[in-house]
Amino acid sequence: MTEQEKLIHCIGCSQNFYNGNTRLGVNRCWSFESARLIKRKQVALEQPPPWNQPAVPTLSCYRRKGYVFINGDRKS
Repeated sequence: MTEQEKLIHCIGCSQNFYNGNTRLGVNRCWSFESARLIKRKQVALEQPPPWNQPAVPTLSCYRRKGYVFINGDRKS
């Protein structure tokens, strides 16, 4: 996966701020280099089980406020 393809998966992540989107001189998020693409379910914090939504490809380090990311095959 190219760097540009990987950066597309950073959109919406709370740490994407550090991918050159700051005046602090930080060009890459500290997790970017070791991140890998995996399938996980995005679950809202207030969503009760079962979690039947499909797993989607996300970076292993992806974080989003108000959500947790769980294994793709997990139901509860």
